Amino acid sequence: FMTAKEEDILTSKSLLKEGLALDRMLQNILVDTNIKVSELLIGDKNALLVGARRTGYGPIYETKVTCPSCNTTDDFSFDISSPEVNDFEQNIDSSDTTTLTDQNTVVVKLPMTEVVVECRFLTGADELRLAKTAERKARKSKEENMSTDTMRAYIVSVNGDPSPLMKEALIQNIPARDARFLRKAYAAVVPNIDMTQVYECPNCTYTADMEVPLDIDFFWPE
Repeated sequence: FMTAKEEDILTSKSLLKEGLALDRMLQNILVDTNIKVSELLIGDKNALLVGARRTGYGPIYETKVTCPSCNTTDDFSFDISSPEVNDFEQNIDSSDTTTLTDQNTVVVKLPMTEVVVECRFLTGADELRLAKTAERKARKSKEENMSTDTMRAYIVSVNGDPSPLMKEALIQNIPARDARFLRKAYAAVVPNIDMTQVYECPNCTYTADMEVPLDIDFFWPE
């Protein structure tokens, strides 16, 4: 369970600035110190974050939400008592273009170019590295390329070739249709918890699925 010590970690200015507050908090509450949060898959890390929030502050997460339809901001309550796990195993089994290898990587055949792309599952360390890359580009007023940067992180090989040159050639020249297909196929087979809930605007008739944000505010509902 979280304690006041973990709350201190979550409010540490230095850790927040470095983007390490959540990881340090999770590492601090793990009983088995041999487990490294940075080495966990992102889905497992997200599950731990939800578990820590639920046991620390309860299953109801109250926050402000702006309706995309009427632009009205109101309080909204998310129930995080029993998040579901996505159907990643079924998605792999039912796909004609995606297979799981013995090395726990995923092979996706693109529909237009018929290129075979091997992908790995990202870890907490990868997530932090991508966030720092985006922050560094923002500080230097450089164009953000989160989509292609993420591809660089999870693509292992292209047509069996693991060389950086081959991967970069694909990323720079992949047709938009294949890129979209790869993103959707990859997202469907990555193990993760499903934090999507139905949002109903109290001021208009707008209803939509909304994902609970897993950030620092998640631990400070006030």
